[in-house]
Amino acid sequence: MTEARPVTISIAQFNAQDDDKPGNLARACHYLELAGTRGSNIVVLPELFSGTGFSSGEAHQLLAEPIPGPTLTMMAAAARKHAMYVTGSFYERGADGRIYNTAPVLGPGGDLLGCYRKTHLFDVPNRTDLPPGIMESKKVSPGAELQLYDTNLCRFGIGICADIRFPEMFRAYAKAGAELILLPTAFLSPPLRSLGFPVEGAGDRSSDVHRRLRHDRAREGDRHRLHRPLDRGRSLGRHPGRRAR
Repeated sequence: MTEARPVTISIAQFNAQDDDKPGNLARACHYLELAGTRGSNIVVLPELFSGTGFSSGEAHQLLAEPIPGPTLTMMAAAARKHAMYVTGSFYERGADGRIYNTAPVLGPGGDLLGCYRKTHLFDVPNRTDLPPGIMESKKVSPGAELQLYDTNLCRFGIGICADIRFPEMFRAYAKAGAELILLPTAFLSPPLRSLGFPVEGAGDRSSDVHRRLRHDRAREGDRHRLHRPLDRGRSLGRHPGRRAR
């Protein structure tokens, strides 16, 4: 475990539109610049911040790109300019031809430290507002490995959105010595509890894990278009003692 020191974490929140990937990346750049000028050590962009891929059956295919690629280059430039860690997820087109929901981690020098591919995909076939529901497993392939990063700030792990439903994942991080979990998300309306997500009460699910780990999430705002589901705002950082910030 690293020596305790103050760490400034910024959580960016904005609504990504499938038909405006350049605009989404411009918004991400804006918030990265804002966070950097405020002295942030770590910045968490939303899940699928370059476009959520829900507007059509092919939208995720159009949004996907390789790593490295233009979105990673943008993230790396911001990380290097402000000497900060940057993460957030987007659709990755893997070398194997599959598409993943991937959160790369960029270091303060702009170098790629690693990539976490979402493990627990979000399948909700009974979404009445988005026939025939949401089946992430039909769009992307699951990842198979956790990612733990030893840094000069702390030892942190990465999860994405629906991963939070599975405390075993965070227990594994805790046993590996993680002090912080970064969790880019794009939670949806209706209220999160109706989808089975332990958000504000996450500590109740696995108290031995959450006593040790702090969770920081980035979520999108309350606007929608292109017949996509409504994402909920209210991004937060949660202390193991369950104090919201």
